[in-house]
Amino acid sequence: MVAKYNITKELFAKRLKTLMNDNNETTYSLGEILNLSAATISRYRDAKMSPKITTIQAMAKYFNVNPAWLMGYDV
Repeated sequence: MVAKYNITKELFAKRLKTLMNDNNETTYSLGEILNLSAATISRYRDAKMSPKITTIQAMAKYFNVNPAWLMGYDV
């Protein structure tokens, strides 16, 4: 059985923007690190698309934050 998770796109996007700014990452540099296109990172950052859980986990690991926090939960 696959665990179900809910993500708040707008809150995820806000937190991603903050992390990117704090770490001087661009859509291009983060895309390269995560092996995703800059366009995909841009869609996440602009709350136009939700990432897969594996992408959230990779981002959380890179930025050293809790994946649940990145998804919009209070932890």
